[in-house]
Amino acid sequence: MAWVDLHSAAARGDLDQLRRHWWLKKFFINRRNADKLTPLHLACINGHADIVRFLVGKNCKLNPGDKYKRSPLMLVCERGICCLMIEDA
Repeated sequence: MAWVDLHSAAARGDLDQLRRHWWLKKFFINRRNADKLTPLHLACINGHADIVRFLVGKNCKLNPGDKYKRSPLMLVCERGICCLMIEDA
């Protein structure tokens, strides 16, 4: 599982794939894609509260900025899914 797969698994909400490759995520958990999005950004943008909980539980960085300096929380608020994420948590 390469770092690209970690990003796509986070974006898709594929918790099983993330769990199967737990040992890789400690090296790539905060890695950024071309838009400087981390797996946490992608999980938040797509409303995957279970992935967010998993990544946070594995000590990912909570407040990284993307190429526009937006944090994961800022992105979910922009998309109006912040309340859903909080309710799910």
